[in-house]
Amino acid sequence: MLIKLVFADWCRAGNVVDGEEYCELALGSFHSGSTFTAEIHLDQDDASELFGRLAEGYQPQFYMR
Repeated sequence: MLIKLVFADWCRAGNVVDGEEYCELALGSFHSGSTFTAEIHLDQDDASELFGRLAEGYQPQFYMR
């Protein structure tokens, strides 16, 4: 399944980074609204759960480590 990932914010220690620190970080490709093409592989049960939650109005968040 191909999806679009949209970057929301930079966080550090559970807090959204803002101000001058955010401006420095946002100079690159990773700023609010940046979109990346990604692919995830789901079995039928996971796909059903994901699409069911999306239909209910929930939006998942994905993190990179």
